[in-house]
This record gives sequence, C-alpha cells and structure tokens, in this order.
Amino acid sequence: MSKRWPTRPFESVVDSRGSGSTGLPTKLWSESGSYPVIGQGSEQIEGWTDRQDLLVTPNPSIVLYGGHTRRVKRVTTPFVPGPNVKLLQPHSGLDSAFLTYFLMHLPIENRGYADHFPLVRKSLIPLPPLSEQRRIVDILDKTFENIAIASANTEKNIANAKELFQSELDAIFEPRGGEWELLTVRDLVNRDVLHKPFDGNHGDAHPTRRDYVSVGVPFLMTSDLHNGLADTRNCKHISRKMADALRTGFARDNDVLLSHKGTIGKAAVLHTDLDYVILTPQLTSYRVVDPRRLLNRYLYYYFQNTGFQRTMSLLAGAGSTRSYLGITKQLDLPIAIPPLPEQRQITARLDKLSETTLIASDLYRKKSLLIMNLKPSVLHAAFDGEL
Repeated sequence: MSKRWPTRPFESVVDSRGSGSTGLPTKLWSESGSYPVIGQGSEQIEGWTDRQDLLVTPNPSIVLYGGHTRRVKRVTTPFVPGPNVKLLQPHSGLDSAFLTYFLMHLPIENRGYADHFPLVRKSLIPLPPLSEQRRIVDILDKTFENIAIASANTEKNIANAKELFQSELDAIFEPRGGEWELLTVRDLVNRDVLHKPFDGNHGDAHPTRRDYVSVGVPFLMTSDLHNGLADTRNCKHISRKMADALRTGFARDNDVLLSHKGTIGKAAVLHTDLDYVILTPQLTSYRVVDPRRLLNRYLYYYFQNTGFQRTMSLLAGAGSTRSYLGITKQLDLPIAIPPLPEQRQITARLDKLSETTLIASDLYRKKSLLIMNLKPSVLHAAFDGEL
C-alpha cells in the first residue's frame, strides 16, 4: 500500500449491494435482447435480456465485483446484472476507474466457489486526490491498451505461423496425377495396406466418469490430441481390469488417431510404451499394416489438408445436427497415395516445417505470457505510488 496516500476503510467510501437472487440466472440469458447482461464471467457482456424490471442505470458509472470469480468490471451504460455480483458505487472522492484498478490489484486469496467479497470489505483503499487518481487511471488505461495491442499482435503472429504451415501443406497435397493413386480407405483396407479403422466402445460398454482412476490405462479423448501428439499422461485413465474387458478401442504405438465426433478432423500420431491405450467413441484409429506402401506420418499429414478436412465435414454434417462421421462412412474417405520415396520426401519436409512452426508458436506464446504478466507489475507500481 502507498506510503504517500491516506487510506480509508472500504465501506466508508464505497456503497455496495449484491445482486444475489435478484440477478438474472444464467438459464434466462439469450443471444439477443434489449439489455446486456453483465455478470462475473470472463466476457464483459455474457448475454442479453428484455427484463426491464432488473435494469440498472449507472450514475455515471458502477463497478461490478464477482463474488466467486473475483473478476472486476466497470460499467457506464444501462445493464442487467448476473447473479452473485456486488454492485459498487464509489463516493464522490473516489473515482470509479481508480476503484476498478484497485480491486484488480487487491491480493485476494482464491477460496474456490466461496464468496470472496467479505475479504474485499476488510480492505483499506488508498485515497490520493481525485486529480492524482485520474492521472494514474490515465497512465493505466494507456498501458493496458498497449498491452492488449501487443498481446493481439503476438496472437496474430501465432495464427500467421499456423496459416503458413497450412498453406504449404495444402500445396503439397493439391490434386495431381502421375504415379499418385486416389484410393478410398476401403480400398486401402482391402489391399491390406490399412487395418480396418475402429473407434472406442459405444453404449453400456463405454467407460464413464465414475470409472476413472488416478493410475491405469490411458483413456483418450479428442481433447487429448495436441500438436500432432496424443497426451497419454494428462488424459483420463481407467483400470487395467476394465480395459481388458472392453471389446474394442485398443490403439497401439504408431496408430494415427482422427477425431470424428463433435470436433471433426483433429489428427495425431500415438506414441506409447504400453501394449495398448483405450479410445473413446470420439476417436478413430488408423493402423498402417504395410509400411512399404504407406507411411503413418504421411497419413497423419494427409488428414490435415484442407480438401480432406472439407470432405470429412461434409460427410459428418449430412443429415445431422451434431457432427459425426461413423466408421462406415469413413471407409469412403479418399486418400491420395504417391510412391513410397515421395511419401518419405513429403514427410521429411513437413516434419521440418512443423517443427519450425511449433518453435515459433512457442516463442510467441512465451512472449504473450511475459506481456500479460506486465499487468500485475504495473498495478503494483501504481498502488505503491511509483507512477
């Protein structure tokens, strides 16, 4: 806390009232309406409503504090509050923007879903003159704006790196003749190039949340596929006894995994020292039987080209409200196969490009994290009287 400024008890300079049960419940929010719903979530506006009876009109501004999330929002236009927020109206000697930044800076211990506002009420607020408050707010506004711009540029660089990789990959797999063969998955199965694709157990045999254990056989979902790899460490696990009793879904080292339910077309290569891992019904396993005719990494990269992804999406969305592409339909998916030496060249080229893209993206993410970590440092300086 500043050594230069006087401090006052929180409740002596801020009037507070809770939305509590009077706040609009989440289930009553809409995607459209006359008034924005502002609550304790991550977005400034979380929904819309026509409930004029719950409308709050700031005069001229009001600060929201999320009792559970500890999020702080400053509002200057009419809105409907969400549930479990505190509406804070500063007294005339306290600027609402200054209060907002103070609450963002205030170190409140995370107590999970408990109400954190009682801890806020016990705090002391530094009270420099209003002119000084507004000077500090102006500096923080500009600093946070620059941080947001820098962060957005970093995210754009990550997106550009991914787009460059995708454009190179698509160029490689553009339709071509010559020695390339266009075959369906069914053709490759019939020619003993691929094992017949399979997914995880459906129906009553499908393991559920209550079956998860801390140590056991990896139970892979679409969310466990990251940057072309399957995360077998941080995924869910089931007991070996349960896994052994299942009828299908036994993926093995070097299988190519492809998501076919909900999120369509996410691909990865499985690397594991285990004799098998178990798939959920979200994932299909493609196992190369004859590596003299087809490389598994070539197949992995081919699954990522835009044309193949578009075909998957079209087949998955036909006549369904939720994207799903079953094994039978997957047998009709087309795959262009060049001679093995060319597969090796393509795979080597894309491996190198993929590695470069991942390194660049990782550097950009680290830079983004450093940029975002400037916020608490700047707030600390502001309320230590160093700005």
